[in-house]
Amino acid sequence: NPFPRRGNLLLFITNRCNSKCLICDHWKQKTQYLSVEDIRSLIMSNTIGTRSWLVEGGEVFCHPDIDTILNMFKVMKVNYTLFTNGTMTDKVVKAVEKYNIKNLNISLDGTRQTYKKVRGFDGYYQVLNTIDLVKNKTCLAVSFTASPWNTYEDYLHVQSICKQKNVRLM
Repeated sequence: NPFPRRGNLLLFITNRCNSKCLICDHWKQKTQYLSVEDIRSLIMSNTIGTRSWLVEGGEVFCHPDIDTILNMFKVMKVNYTLFTNGTMTDKVVKAVEKYNIKNLNISLDGTRQTYKKVRGFDGYYQVLNTIDLVKNKTCLAVSFTASPWNTYEDYLHVQSICKQKNVRLM
């Protein structure tokens, strides 16, 4: 096995995103999707082998075949963590319930003002709502990404929210 260490492998399924973040330029790029067939091939690959997957994108819920992908993961009993910006609340909650997503990671950049600046729109309260609706249905972590557009105070704000909501901060 050319990948002898056990660990997480990143499965980047799309660059499409519903945010216009300062920290990346996925939203400026030509939209690309990893096909369901390619994802299945990677999951089943003898070269890569069985391990944990980190499934992300742009925004995974912008992939037109996300339901097919999540159903495939459920049927194949794939061990994965799904990364999302958490703004598509209805889709996230339905997916967690329908596909029994065991590990979910939601991004939060700081206060509402910082969030608006970093993400290019005001989705702060959508993210908080998503956290509230899924925190007791999956193993949830909130990710804070330090960048030139947020501060230590933003980190403390996110840390406070995580303590308040009893969710893990990454």
